[in-house]
Amino acid sequence: MTERATGPLDGAEVVAHWGFVYDYDTDRGGGFVSGQFLLRSDGVLLWRMGGSSYHDGMSTWSFRAWEPVSWWPGETNPIALCAC
Repeated sequence: MTERATGPLDGAEVVAHWGFVYDYDTDRGGGFVSGQFLLRSDGVLLWRMGGSSYHDGMSTWSFRAWEPVSWWPGETNPIALCAC
């Protein structure tokens, strides 16, 4: 994948970066998922899933590779993303 080889910015600049956590209802198994969104200056929106683990008094975070969000129309306004 190109994102992995060149990095998530690939010549663009960061417009906005968000982290998210979603709490599943207990009727869907319960638990949490987390990840990040990255909006670039060229209008590309990327996302990745990740999470933390805790062991011996330390938290460790790990994330999957960045992937493009296919439904995003290429808007560079972060307010428009929050309205989705």
